[in-house]
Formats: sequence, structure tokens, C-alpha cells
Amino acid sequence: MATLLTGAFVFLLGYLVGAFPSAYLLTRLARGTDIRTVGSRNPGAVNVYKEVAPWAGVAVLALDTAKGAAIVLAIGAADLGDFAMFLGAMAALIGHNWPAFLGFRGGKGVAVIFGLSIAVLPGWTLVSAGLSLLFGFATRNVIF
Repeated sequence: MATLLTGAFVFLLGYLVGAFPSAYLLTRLARGTDIRTVGSRNPGAVNVYKEVAPWAGVAVLALDTAKGAAIVLAIGAADLGDFAMFLGAMAALIGHNWPAFLGFRGGKGVAVIFGLSIAVLPGWTLVSAGLSLLFGFATRNVIF
């Protein structure tokens, strides 16, 4: 019974952390508009970068990455085990992609996955991110 309650708590916590609408809130504060009505209509860092300001896009990227990392690090600090970490990580991703606060219309989850990855395997994540950027710029196949 305690395992079931722990799992339910971890899932709910992960979902709520992931569902924090950073792109929506930052765009409302900076521009007074709903990011879901401009550009690609996606409440994510790239759309905020293009439609609001580069600094705002970077801020959303940092906040969304922190959401993923925070839940994994919190569960790891509480020593709840691998299954709880997996459950919390998936819940954070689900919360980000389908947040109840925004009518279940969220981002794509890339920054959250990056945060999850950097919390679990920081060295390999930074190497792969660096290589991705290098190849992206070399081939001029970047998202900006």
C-alpha cells in the first residue's frame, strides 16, 4: 500500500512540476499575449524565442529544462528508487505536453527531456548536445 501511495504522489508531483506553463506565463508577462495564438502556436521555447524575444526563449528553455531535472533530482535525493524516478520523469513529460492548466495543449517536451537527461547522465548529455549543435550549424539545419 505504501508503494502505491508513493507512486501516486510521485506521479502527481511530476505532473504538476511538468505542467508549470513557463512559456505561457513568461509571454503573458513580457507581451501580454497568449503564446498559443502567435507563430507556430506552440507554447515552447522556440516559439517564444521567435515571437517574443531571444532572451525570453532562452528563459523558457532554462525553466523547462529545470522542470525535468528538478523532478529527477528530487526523487533521487529522496532515494525512492529507479521506478519512482521513471514514473516521476514520465509524469513531468506528460504534464509538460498535456498541462491541465492550458486545456491539455502544451509544448513538445524537448527541453524537459533534456533536463531529465542532464540530471541522470550530465556528461553524455552535454557531449550529445554539443555534437548536435555542431552538426546542426555545419549543415545549416537548425531550428532558429
